Amino acid sequence: MVKARVQVYSLKNAISFIRTCKGEYLVPTFVRFRVANPYLADSGMIRQCRENILQVELKFKKHPLNRTTGYLNRLDQELKQSVPHIVYVRLYSISPKIVNRKMNEIGRTNESKLNQLRTDKLRHMPQQ
Repeated sequence: MVKARVQVYSLKNAISFIRTCKGEYLVPTFVRFRVANPYLADSGMIRQCRENILQVELKFKKHPLNRTTGYLNRLDQELKQSVPHIVYVRLYSISPKIVNRKMNEIGRTNESKLNQLRTDKLRHMPQQ
């Protein structure tokens, strides 16, 4: 159950990361690719291709999120029916501590990635 909760959080965080990148016009490293002609690197076509990749990745992340959320709900119901209520309550009180630790780690990692992308974007902006 803990693993599924962490997976749900991780997928939600990945979706949030992609949406932030799209909103701030950041280019994550998994979207970057090299083109043979360096003059085309910043062309509109390449930007559109990167945006399309981000959009497809966003859609791709939503499907496992829905599946995992459903799985987590079924798992929770099965656990509730399989163990005595006191055991279920105890497990339910312990699991958030484990999940929160992992969630904080994932959140820090994604925030670090976003900060690095923002720094790179500022560094490559034309000076005025």
